[in-house]
Amino acid sequence: MKKLLATLTVMLLSMPIMAQSLQKFIDKYAAMPGVEKMILGPEMLKEGFSKNNINIGPLNEMGDKMKCDSVQIISKENCGKKIKKFIKDAKNINIEADGYKDIMNITDDGDFIRILVRGEMKDATELVVIATDHDDNEFAVVRVIGKIDVESLMNQ
Repeated sequence: MKKLLATLTVMLLSMPIMAQSLQKFIDKYAAMPGVEKMILGPEMLKEGFSKNNINIGPLNEMGDKMKCDSVQIISKENCGKKIKKFIKDAKNINIEADGYKDIMNITDDGDFIRILVRGEMKDATELVVIATDHDDNEFAVVRVIGKIDVESLMNQ
């Protein structure tokens, strides 16, 4: 009984060590060969996406619900078997330690989507979308920093 209790204690204490922070997760996958990286800073974003001829799909239509200070995007195509490791690592991010909350976590037919927010839903300071496309062996991480009304975005 004492051995079982000691084993469980060690396992519980080591769990946070195995989990990695969001920044370490992003850095790890951004460093992979073949990963495309794009960082848009405040100067590029101050006039808005469409005024700078930046097309980031739905982000162009966010208007006053999102005032971005920076947008960081990493993506990779043709990941092969590394996609499973990416999903496993994405599920094990220690979000609480960095002040994030899960607002969506979906695994469906091999695809994975996780949306994290830092701050309150009405007044978030960061929005992170982690997604994979199992069929095409692709992954992407989009990190938006600024003032974001996540609640309004979700009700669109």
